[in-house]
Amino acid sequence: MHAFDLAQVEGPTRDAGRLANENNQLHLQLLKAADVADKADRDHYQQVKKLEAQLTELACWKHQTAGRFHSLEQENAGLRAKVEDILRLGEKHPRREVTSTWFCCRQQQCLACSSI
Repeated sequence: MHAFDLAQVEGPTRDAGRLANENNQLHLQLLKAADVADKADRDHYQQVKKLEAQLTELACWKHQTAGRFHSLEQENAGLRAKVEDILRLGEKHPRREVTSTWFCCRQQQCLACSSI
């Protein structure tokens, strides 16, 4: 009877050892997968922080550019008003044509000089 009891114990003992090995392998795989997931999480977090910083910088740049654009639009409107005023004054007081060569550019191809 003693041999029979040993055979009955040997099978479950062998299964327990195999199951323990399998459990250890699964545990190692789980630890490795957790490490990979943690590294991916850290990498994603760093990437998100980098993109947030870039977004903040671009938002600041956009704000500055919009302000500059607005001031240039105002300057442009002022210049347009000045040009319109000058054109209106020109229409009211037409200029006389200057016939003197004193204001000529003195270049060989100048049409005003070639008639001299």
